[in-house]
Amino acid sequence: MSITRRDLIRHTLHLTVLGAGATALAACKKDAPAGFKCDDTQGLAPAEVEARKALGYVDTSPEPAKLCTNCQQYVPGSTCGTCKVLKGAVHPNGYCKSWLAKSA
Repeated sequence: MSITRRDLIRHTLHLTVLGAGATALAACKKDAPAGFKCDDTQGLAPAEVEARKALGYVDTSPEPAKLCTNCQQYVPGSTCGTCKVLKGAVHPNGYCKSWLAKSA
C-alpha cells in the first residue's frame, strides 16, 4: 500500500486539528472554575519541586488572612497565578512560608 502526497497532507492536517483540539480541552480543564488546582509540578526541575515542598506550598491556605492574592510575591494569572519565589503555578487561595503582606 502506497500513500500519495495528497493523503499524507490530509492526514497531517487531521493530526494538526486533533492536536489543537486536545490542547483546547486541556486548557478548558486547567481553567475549570470549580475546584481547580494549581499544584501540578510537571515540567519543574527536582530542585524546584523540593523548594515548593520546603516552603510548604498548598493550594488552600491554612491561615485565612494569608492568601497568595494578598502576598507581594504573587503574580495573578487567568486561573492559577505564579510566584516570584516559587516556580510553577500557584492558586490564588494558596499559601507558603514565604508569604509577605502586600504594602498598602
